[in-house]
Amino acid sequence: MSFNWNKYHTLAQELSQKPGEENKRSAISRAYYSVYCIAYKYYKDNLTNGLTIKLKDASMHTVVWDAFKKNGNKNKKTIQKLGILGERLKEARKKADYEEVIQEDISKVTQKAMKEATEAHTLFQQLLGS
Repeated sequence: MSFNWNKYHTLAQELSQKPGEENKRSAISRAYYSVYCIAYKYYKDNLTNGLTIKLKDASMHTVVWDAFKKNGNKNKKTIQKLGILGERLKEARKKADYEEVIQEDISKVTQKAMKEATEAHTLFQQLLGS
């Protein structure tokens, strides 16, 4: 049985409500991965047309979000919106995981990430019909 990535979203929501920068940073990271892992599976199953991607300069994260943003299939608007949300979450996650000092208010960054992750999960539910 495969892991339910929605559980990362639940964990992110719980962490976002706790005090402490470490919890806020962890919430942002888990929110991102809750969306990315669902997006990656969707990408492999629906957006690659059976092609294998050879990475050169881009990470798989960039490849996935670019594929969503540039997609033109019947669910174009939903998929492109997911690509935009994914990119935003990726940038927030990079700050949370790598920057020693986050210049913005960490609570506001966390709230925005939680809102965007929730929106992405809602879009995926619509897209996947679950």
